[in-house]
Amino acid sequence: MINGRAYSGFNFHAIMTSQQGYASVNIFKRLFSSFVGKKIKIPFLNFLPVRSYDFSTFGRERKYLEEYRGWVYACVTAIAREVATMRLRLFRISKKGEEEEIHEHELLNLLDKVNPVMAFYSLMEITDTFLRLEGNAFWFLARDSKNKIMEIWPIRPDKMQIAINKENPLLIGGYVYRDSKGEKVTFNAEEIIHFKKANPLGDYPFPVRGMGTVQAAALNIDSDNFARDWNKKFFQNSARPDGVLTFEGAIERE
Repeated sequence: MINGRAYSGFNFHAIMTSQQGYASVNIFKRLFSSFVGKKIKIPFLNFLPVRSYDFSTFGRERKYLEEYRGWVYACVTAIAREVATMRLRLFRISKKGEEEEIHEHELLNLLDKVNPVMAFYSLMEITDTFLRLEGNAFWFLARDSKNKIMEIWPIRPDKMQIAINKENPLLIGGYVYRDSKGEKVTFNAEEIIHFKKANPLGDYPFPVRGMGTVQAAALNIDSDNFARDWNKKFFQNSARPDGVLTFEGAIERE
């Protein structure tokens, strides 16, 4: 899905938006053809240290979610609701490059009703909210016995951990969900879709977590919170100072 468009069919194209419209470039064919019959002489993997699990710091991640109040709430909600109104369209591209819109498809049905309690709007709203607050969003893809995706469920990002592939630390081996009681639930990599915002402090080239807008603006947000809390306590005390320093007799200027 690119620019609100989902593509399926004979050829895959990358769609780039410009002032002139859409330019269709078949980059995937060019990329994959460059690897056919070729092997890397010295795999980048050989230069990397051994890595195991990338555990998130739950207290810090949760703090970003808890900032969903005041002007942060107003800004995040305004953007997330606009994103949730995005209309997805499905197209089939023929060998001649002609686009044909598909109006009935099981993918469209899944996105319309992503699970028994959520529609597409709710899924996108909470996904974008997680991304802006914490920098990460996770979808669990529930499959049937034939491995067909039947439902999509969002998962709180502060409870998810990235498990590094033991054979190749550049790849994700799976995910670990930890509930409020500390119990763990493991997922295979293909069961989860991980959305993340850019994180310049991430330990690239290893799998990393994203950095949310709230994390980047944490100092400014904390300053506003401290000022608001001080004002609240000040007026709760009827705007009176905590104490008065008094002296017996007159106080000399010296």
